[in-house]
Amino acid sequence: MSDWADDEEYERAEAEAAAKARRGVLVVIDPDGQVREVPCSYEGIKAGLNEATFDFVAGRTVGCYVDDEGMLTAETLNIPVSMMFGRPLYGPAVLCAAQPDDFGNTLAPPEEAVAAAQQLAEAWRYVVAGAAQIGQDVFITADFETLPPPKVVSLTEEAFARWMETGEMPDE
Repeated sequence: MSDWADDEEYERAEAEAAAKARRGVLVVIDPDGQVREVPCSYEGIKAGLNEATFDFVAGRTVGCYVDDEGMLTAETLNIPVSMMFGRPLYGPAVLCAAQPDDFGNTLAPPEEAVAAAQQLAEAWRYVVAGAAQIGQDVFITADFETLPPPKVVSLTEEAFARWMETGEMPDE
């Protein structure tokens, strides 16, 4: 049984939620520590990621959209965002809330997460500027010599279902 009295009430609530999500802004943290804002929309996310195909990374209170192939396309390691999420993330990152609203709309990130991201980004800008003052460059990229080649595995439907359930690959 639905919580909604009728389809019209549901559609009205969905439209209000979408409008609320659009009013928010998303924060982009670039690998060089620059911070900018984009509209809280699919188009805003695409613009923040330079039109790249994106993937979502979830944290506890904040999430982010990143270039799905950032490491493979030699995007620069995004130090501030990598520190926030505890894993290497490459290229620009669009920060948002960790969970969408009830209708799947992306929401703006919590203010405290934005403040933390801005502090990390500012610290990284100081590191880069300090290095530049003494004639040094600071940049980190994926080392293609150390990336393992992709492994293609053929699975039966039964083995695939087992992998989806347990996360374990079958023995070769």
